[in-house]
Amino acid sequence: MTILSSQNTNVSIKGFLAILFCVLFIGGGIYIFSYNSFVAHRHAVSNLRDYIVIAEVENADLKKDLYRVLDPVRLEAQADAYGLILDKKPEYLTISLSQ
Repeated sequence: MTILSSQNTNVSIKGFLAILFCVLFIGGGIYIFSYNSFVAHRHAVSNLRDYIVIAEVENADLKKDLYRVLDPVRLEAQADAYGLILDKKPEYLTISLSQ
């Protein structure tokens, strides 16, 4: 006849359940932390994409303004308004470094 000690078995089951509960609790905490971090990064990426779209629109507007200002026809008209003439053979100022 075998005599089972219920006290020893009860302690080992309680210990196993305590360790299992701790592992589940720590794992759940890590899961929640990583999920919150993932959501925060996804939100940041979404904000950056919106910012990029706005920057691209502003860049297109600036390019349009630049091309409008540097339009050759407009520059010629401005030069005529100030009385400037186009020099066919310009002479540039040169500096000789050797004596």
